[in-house]
Amino acid sequence: MKINVPVNIIKISKELEEKGFESFLVGGCVRDLLSKKTPKDWDVATSAKPEQILEVFPFGKYENEFGTVVLPEKYLAKPAVASSDFSIKEEDKNKLVKSADKYIEKIHCPIHSSQHAENVIKNALEIAREYKEVNLDLVEIIAFYHDLGFLKYKDKNHIQESANIFQEEAEKVGLKKKMINMLKELIDHDTGHKSKYLEQQILKEADILDGLSILRCKKAHKIEMKDYFDWIKNKYNYNWYYGFFVTEKGKQMLEKAVIEFNKDNFGFKLPEFEKRNNVYEVTTFRKEGKYTDKRRPDEVVFAEKVEDDLKRRDFTINAMAVRFLDVEKLWKRAADSSFDVSMEVDEYEIKDFYGGKIDLESKLIRTVGDPYERIEEDVLRMMRAVRFAVQLDFDLAVSTLEAIRKKADNLKYISKERIKDELVKIIISNNPAKGVDLLVECGLMRHIVPEVEKAVGVRQNRHHYYGPYNTVYKHMLASLEKCPSEKLEVRLAAFLHDIGKPQTKRGQGINSTFHGHEYLGAKLTRRVLERLKFPRETIEKTVMLVKNHMFYYNVDEVGESGVRRVVQKVGLENINDLIDVRIADRLGSGVPKAVPYKLRHFKYMVERVSQDPVSVKQLEIDGNDLIQELEINPGPKIGAILELLLAEVIDNPQLNNREYLLEEAGKLSKKEVEALRKQARDKIKKEEKKEDKKIKEKYHVK
Repeated sequence: MKINVPVNIIKISKELEEKGFESFLVGGCVRDLLSKKTPKDWDVATSAKPEQILEVFPFGKYENEFGTVVLPEKYLAKPAVASSDFSIKEEDKNKLVKSADKYIEKIHCPIHSSQHAENVIKNALEIAREYKEVNLDLVEIIAFYHDLGFLKYKDKNHIQESANIFQEEAEKVGLKKKMINMLKELIDHDTGHKSKYLEQQILKEADILDGLSILRCKKAHKIEMKDYFDWIKNKYNYNWYYGFFVTEKGKQMLEKAVIEFNKDNFGFKLPEFEKRNNVYEVTTFRKEGKYTDKRRPDEVVFAEKVEDDLKRRDFTINAMAVRFLDVEKLWKRAADSSFDVSMEVDEYEIKDFYGGKIDLESKLIRTVGDPYERIEEDVLRMMRAVRFAVQLDFDLAVSTLEAIRKKADNLKYISKERIKDELVKIIISNNPAKGVDLLVECGLMRHIVPEVEKAVGVRQNRHHYYGPYNTVYKHMLASLEKCPSEKLEVRLAAFLHDIGKPQTKRGQGINSTFHGHEYLGAKLTRRVLERLKFPRETIEKTVMLVKNHMFYYNVDEVGESGVRRVVQKVGLENINDLIDVRIADRLGSGVPKAVPYKLRHFKYMVERVSQDPVSVKQLEIDGNDLIQELEINPGPKIGAILELLLAEVIDNPQLNNREYLLEEAGKLSKKEVEALRKQARDKIKKEEKKEDKKIKEKYHVK
């Protein structure tokens, strides 16, 4: 089986093994690789001691007592600097820039003209300033010349042509041959080639960044360059580029560019980045002493063998290691290949002393060694076991489950903050209901949210009484499982929305009641989240959603004012989240249709009352402008003129500019406008009906 590994990991292993140290991938990244998943974190274990790791990687940081040296990616991935040994006279630089300008003026491509050159130069210099050893003058020159070949070629051949043009102009200036050859190499900004030099990489990043320049995109949008936006949407893989970027500044600029692009209206949004960890951890093989606080070892002792390091780990699936069989050969392959942030490896061995691979195939969470000892060492491992079970969709081994049940009371030794962190990971996983049910089954929930256990066995009423989720607890689980949102606050609210029912229940059987359960539920939710040390913003929003999840809406009974009251109470920005809680509530009751007609109608009404009506407020001028600029006396005539102008702008939105509107207003002020006013109002009402029809169609309501 081939595994996909970052080139930087190959580099770390190569550097360590060249110095005579053993090097292994360990922990969760091995588990994920063998499961054909992409690891989020990469951990290397080595026989080298921390001070020896720092000798191999002087830029590493060692600021802990556990033998872990942190290696920032920006130092590992940074290519060599080419320009530090070169300098250029100011007059020679100016001549080269002047020559480049003449070529740029002849490029008629709307997105590769002078504006593109200026943007790339600006981007390149902004990135290059982060590196003191880089010659900014030379970076500016390669940015000026990088696309001049567009005069002759519209494909990748333009890069070589750009280098040829530079050579021709540089020879005229009298630059030395060695500098000319170096700059020609730096002009190569083909992203399919590995960057040999940092300046070359900076140019590539600067060029990529301008692909999302708002000015460039607006120009392309204005002249209807559909191909350009198809290219951005379908071929310009920004997630890949985010991994391709080496410089921290470039990554920051790319993130900002995507955010700015998504703020504008180009008909589609770019996805958020799948951010990778920007550091790698290299840790000395280690053994651990006793855990007197039931959380962390009293001491860490460095070990000689990887087997000793794996023996101390929590679960078998996390206690495997991978060693590359010929790291020198792998590194040569990586260096010779076109640029990529990772590579496939099939020459490796797995160290598995505790049956991790079998448990991985059997989808079991099992402790390394005796489960009672593992849990007694670190009590939080009980919640980690549940969390891994839901994140990976595995089962708990019988021995591990029994040990957790017997040791559940030890969770009291763990801080609320650490419990909260594990609970959050369970709630936002793909199997949150399974996680909650496991916490109850193991006896852990009574130490986390004991209020949940009070809902077990409490029967529902009316149409819920005979359904599959006929107890409050089953309903809470089902609502969490079927919640359509991935937001933490919405999922928490979907889970806790009926937590007040057990205490508000009156009567028995099908006609029992739960009056006011949403208000008590909000108070209990606040108490729970505060006890678990959730952030204030998370608490306030979750409590608000629980408190308002019973909002009343019937199509024929609640008008615009009622909808406005709901919007004012929860905030327009929270309406969709509140609706998601209602959908979770409905699905958690066994109702087949998640978004019935009245919820769709409610969404329609929210949008209708929330957006500005078609009105004179949308004009670029107002009554004060007519009074001050045109000296029209205050009175009904001003309103009539504005309505006439609005009717004209409805037909042609491009006319909504101050200069034109004032000119037209001046003409209208000399006419008898009341006769035309009715015609204008009819047109405005027609537009309002048209807008209302669009919103109704959007939500499929009548």
